[in-house]
Amino acid sequence: MPVVAGCSGEPAKIEPTDSIFAGLPNETVKEVIDNPKAQKNVADVKDVESRNSLWQGMVRNFIECRAAAKAYQSWKNTGQPPQLPPPPVPKTPLQPSDSDMSNFRKDMIKNIQSGDPQILKKMITGTGSCGEWIPMKPGDSSGQTIAQSIESHS
Repeated sequence: MPVVAGCSGEPAKIEPTDSIFAGLPNETVKEVIDNPKAQKNVADVKDVESRNSLWQGMVRNFIECRAAAKAYQSWKNTGQPPQLPPPPVPKTPLQPSDSDMSNFRKDMIKNIQSGDPQILKKMITGTGSCGEWIPMKPGDSSGQTIAQSIESHS
């Protein structure tokens, strides 16, 4: 598990092989660790447990937000409510990110069950949504966000 480094008070560099990421896709873990916005999100979090939960939650959020975007696009293209793939779950889910991701998933399902794709769209493109900052294309942190991509194709 990452720890606070030496006397500087700076967090140790997080590694894709850290135990907090066990069970999550390595390519997404690497992407999140390298993402400037993700780095900024954890920069001021001093507590190791909170920082680890945030890192793990961001990886899961990238996966779930992209799944929601794909579901919305499929729904828009086919007219049929989509089925969501099961999300990857870390070996050791950390709080509070685990509860946050569980609630996000429940909201996605509820939004799909509404029968209105615009409700799902709003969830991933609205103010404060995951789509505002997560890149649509994996690894392209300077490219379009999920929200930008969806809005440009609407």
